[in-house]
Amino acid sequence: MKQTFPQPRPHPPGRRSPLAGRVLAFALAVFLSGSPTRSDDDVLSAWKAQRTATQNWHSQMDSVGDRRLEDLIRLRLDGNMLAFSSPAPSNPKDTPVRTHVEGIPGTGVLYVQRQPGATTVDRFDLGVMDFPAPGRVNSLSVQFNAQAGQLILVQSIRADGATHQVMLDQERRSGSSPGAFVQISVVETATAEGGTRQLNFASTDFLSLLREHPQAVSQYVRPLLRTLDYEHLLAPAPLIAWQVFRETRSIDPAMARRVGEIIPRLNQRDFRARHAAVADLKRLGREAADVVETLDRSPLTPEQNVLLDLFLAPYRPIPEHDVARLRVDPTFLLDCLYYDDPVIRKSAVDRLRTLFRPDLEFDLDAPADVRAAAVAALRKQLTPGK
Repeated sequence: MKQTFPQPRPHPPGRRSPLAGRVLAFALAVFLSGSPTRSDDDVLSAWKAQRTATQNWHSQMDSVGDRRLEDLIRLRLDGNMLAFSSPAPSNPKDTPVRTHVEGIPGTGVLYVQRQPGATTVDRFDLGVMDFPAPGRVNSLSVQFNAQAGQLILVQSIRADGATHQVMLDQERRSGSSPGAFVQISVVETATAEGGTRQLNFASTDFLSLLREHPQAVSQYVRPLLRTLDYEHLLAPAPLIAWQVFRETRSIDPAMARRVGEIIPRLNQRDFRARHAAVADLKRLGREAADVVETLDRSPLTPEQNVLLDLFLAPYRPIPEHDVARLRVDPTFLLDCLYYDDPVIRKSAVDRLRTLFRPDLEFDLDAPADVRAAAVAALRKQLTPGK
């Protein structure tokens, strides 16, 4: 059966770096050369040939020794999208170099391109391949093209001819180009159903991807980001956490008085006065929404209730059935521990203690990197196998 794999979009002519995606292309070639219909002897022979070819390819490059992930890759949220940067210097000879990335088994191939004196990277390619056991090949690739606005993360595993590959592809377009998008592409060969399975999940931005495809993100993207030490990027959008933990928040009496002064104005005859009242609520923001959420609205007029619902709509990004599900979801609660907001962290810890571990210990005031390590340890205990 013919195997098809999601490929990165070709780079426009004239913008191709010397490496120009060859790391990922080489890795895909290795994976495509295996076939689940071959005999065990054929698979083993092909694996040995691929390992030898890869080692020969690596031996032709200069080595820059060991590198830490944080010295190569920086990922963060910029609005609703992922932003990439790298502190790594440009390759001295403008050719790919061999490296070993601490914490990631295998041999890496690195290419970095930036303008002289520039703080930003024009082009970044990192591919790591590992042959840990006969018949098994692991591959990890990170590609960034500033001019094309493209970031591609790929993780592939092939074992005894069967392949599992996950690609996260983000494009941030500008000018007259079509809008941005983020997509998960999954390819599995030799599945239980036989043949090849391909899955695609797309959204307009990264945070929308988390919200619209939570199961796919957790199953496919989480292991990839965990390998790169960026699992904390899966922390849910702040407004989702705010909605889930709304019953744990205390009301500011001063804010309650201010909201109470505005609500009668929502029933004035002049629509301009009503709209001005709604605008005043919006300026008060989330704390005003906290107050409105707890109001007894039965004495209010239909006009007041409609306008209050319109005001609250941005603070209710997910339906109530999802709120109920997330309140008891250990993965969601653990992800909330990545937040900078101590109130959200405390709410999540309280829920985890109530639902799973009354003796759970977690330092709410620890630095972000210490909290991330603690979250990883708790995840192994509370969500084994995920």
